[in-house]
Amino acid sequence: MSLSPDAAAVVERPPLWLGLDLRSNRWIFPAAGFVASTMRGAAAYTISLLALQLDDEFQWTESDTALLLSLYTLMFAIFMFVGGLFVDWFGPRRPLIVGSALVVASHLLASRMSSPLGIILSYGVALGIGVGTVCAAATVAVTARWYPEPAKRGPAIGFSIMGIGIGSIIVAPLWAAGNSQWGWRNNMLVAAAIYAVVLAVIASIMRFPKADEVPAHDPAEEEGGSLDLREALLTRELWTLTLILFLSAFGGLMVARKMFANYSESIDAGAVGLSIAGVAVMLQSAFNAAGRPVWGWISGRVGVRLSSGFCGFLMVAGLLMLAGIDGGSLTNMNLGGFHLFGVAVLGFGYGGAVALAAVNSATMFGTARIGRVYGLIFMIGFGGAELVGPAVGRSLHARTGDYHLSLWIAAALAGLAGIIALLAFPNRGYRRLESEW
Repeated sequence: MSLSPDAAAVVERPPLWLGLDLRSNRWIFPAAGFVASTMRGAAAYTISLLALQLDDEFQWTESDTALLLSLYTLMFAIFMFVGGLFVDWFGPRRPLIVGSALVVASHLLASRMSSPLGIILSYGVALGIGVGTVCAAATVAVTARWYPEPAKRGPAIGFSIMGIGIGSIIVAPLWAAGNSQWGWRNNMLVAAAIYAVVLAVIASIMRFPKADEVPAHDPAEEEGGSLDLREALLTRELWTLTLILFLSAFGGLMVARKMFANYSESIDAGAVGLSIAGVAVMLQSAFNAAGRPVWGWISGRVGVRLSSGFCGFLMVAGLLMLAGIDGGSLTNMNLGGFHLFGVAVLGFGYGGAVALAAVNSATMFGTARIGRVYGLIFMIGFGGAELVGPAVGRSLHARTGDYHLSLWIAAALAGLAGIIALLAFPNRGYRRLESEW
């Protein structure tokens, strides 16, 4: 028995990927985002490891490392916004392919470079552009559209960017093993091959859902649609969200970057036990990663205002715990358990604060143009903090010889972020913002 033309038109084939029904298996999108975002955390860590390998070959200096990391960070932040624009315009697949090609090319080029400038341009500029574009295409913009329900959107977005927090744990032992086995140049070639395969698989998955392919529609979309970037720029909430992200990230990065880098020096000097220092780094990364989906889930239950405020105050608690240990020097860890608990609390609050910037962007401004709106918030808020915060932390540590002042300043900034969230953000529930400022 054959279907009539009218009946056949009604029976639509579900969206498939390798035979998998994407409507009932939409978890594959945040899972793919998790894999893609792992590159973000891994790249920043491998830059530090690469600097150690380049010291003898190129007379590499600390200023070269700082320039390499700064350019990578700047390019990544800018192309989270630029990539978000292209994702909103063309969908995720084409920008993802372009970004993936740059990621692979940056590793291939870096493996052949014979000067510090070549390394900086390939593994700083090109890699930052590529990873920023990949993350813009594979994480928030896609996941937010496949999960329109507020209760599920938060943890899904948090999971999609969870790899940023945990990338160093996953990649660090692999990269170190590769360097010792076949050297950094061949290690680059192996990494390029792995990224080419993984990113090709992710690109084959990426697509936006059609209106009838998601289980529920965002109420705000039905009531008037998402805000465009120009409209969002005229709201207090966009700048408030950007400021909160900047304050949280500035304080967290100001302490974390220098503090965890100093563990290696303390281990070499015999002042810190290898086990405590190693566990501290792993705990910070693990709780940073775990905080992203967990606080995304919490935000769907208690709302934007309370979840953002709690994250700020949780960071304050962790920072004050660390400030109370050995006068803030963090080298003589006689209270190892208390120190590790403070690191875990700080990481959990910091990861949540970063994730909620993405979750709250979708909640406040809708999802139709989330790529460009969240990209702008990330570029200014997190990108600015990542460029300035670690430099301030290094300067304060050089002047005082410990982290006491840095920890108190970071705690004050995180507390201010929490207070601003409680005073300025809307109450529980979705609220489509009006461009009336």
